[in-house]
Amino acid sequence: MKTIKEPTQQNVIVTQLRQFAELCSGRQKMFYEQQLRDVHKVQCVSIRDVFDATEIYRIKRYIKPEPRMCYKNAHLLTVLFPDRVQYTEGYVAIFNGGFGIEHAWNKVGDVYVDVTFEMALNEDPTKELYMALGTYNLTTITEVTSETGYYGSIYNHRMIDILKQQTNNN
Repeated sequence: MKTIKEPTQQNVIVTQLRQFAELCSGRQKMFYEQQLRDVHKVQCVSIRDVFDATEIYRIKRYIKPEPRMCYKNAHLLTVLFPDRVQYTEGYVAIFNGGFGIEHAWNKVGDVYVDVTFEMALNEDPTKELYMALGTYNLTTITEVTSETGYYGSIYNHRMIDILKQQTNNN
């Protein structure tokens, strides 16, 4: 299995989240503290390790992965293979691990793939640092996308709902 549960491991993404939590207060602080509890390291493999040539052709033809469209690319991969693929959100370290950015990729069985890095950017995702926050099935991402009107931010949307409920209950 390619999930490495080390939420407290020091790396640029964990450091960044800790700094955000320290700088914020109230619900924002709670949000970043929850991210620190949820975040865990995962390792992506090549799409060629998971999909056969026919499936890769379908990905190229129907999804047409685009740069800067990771949420859409990952969402559509889940739509294309709903029985095998789940949608994952979290952070990836860029610029040689200089800092983390929010990103989406996919889980297939017990491994992870990133069609945006591999197919749209022609980069090797196996060499990147990925820290996942949450993995979701097609039903969940479709519900959130229908409600918000855009791809992505599934984790954030769900956390905002939880924080609102906690605030209303207090």
